[in-house]
Amino acid sequence: MQRTERRTSRSPNVTEALRLQLRRSAHLSGASSMVLADDDGLVLASSRNDAVAEEVAAVARFLGSSGTHEGPLPSSAGPQHVSVHRFGRSPARLYLCALGGRAEVRAVEIHRAIRGIERILS
Repeated sequence: MQRTERRTSRSPNVTEALRLQLRRSAHLSGASSMVLADDDGLVLASSRNDAVAEEVAAVARFLGSSGTHEGPLPSSAGPQHVSVHRFGRSPARLYLCALGGRAEVRAVEIHRAIRGIERILS
């Protein structure tokens, strides 16, 4: 029995694979953007390349210090709702941030994106 590949956009390049994962998750959740940040506040990958991604990445560590954060975030594009989820183990802690979208759909897609990110990085 032959297995059907369900993923249509793939890349052997880790950076591109992360971008594709975040772009798909942002689209499915209705988020305007998803950003993967590291503990130093740097953007590792983003569904969009813009200044807002850098702004969110810079504060992700502080917002996600307790593990998760839901709330408004002032940005250069105006205030937006942001969800930040910390995952990974120290010293390789990562932060997945989602801007906008519907809360219930966004939560599901954040967890799905984290599983995808962990698979890509493994």
